Amino acid sequence: MGIYIEKKDFTEAIMDVMKASDYQNSLNTFFREHGADGYVFQPDCIASVIRLLNVALGTGDKEDLITRFCFDLDFGRRKKSGALTAEDGTDLSLSTPEELYDYLVCRN
Repeated sequence: MGIYIEKKDFTEAIMDVMKASDYQNSLNTFFREHGADGYVFQPDCIASVIRLLNVALGTGDKEDLITRFCFDLDFGRRKKSGALTAEDGTDLSLSTPEELYDYLVCRN
């Protein structure tokens, strides 16, 4: 299966997911700091967008690197050795959605 998404579209989708995630975290922090117990649950399509990006890449993300980039590395903002590794075990230093896209596309 081929790749059905351009780099620009992929990057914009990841950035939209990041903005939605940041907004949710900020809102929950605000409520917590002002005495609301727990989190405010709101509808979100983050998992759906990531799943669609996986589908658009065909078999390009069988290790679920998109999800791990978004959440384990906080969209590349928090570098963590060993968080993302290639199939051969080497550490992947990805800090932007563009770098993630290039890795996913170029290895196939």
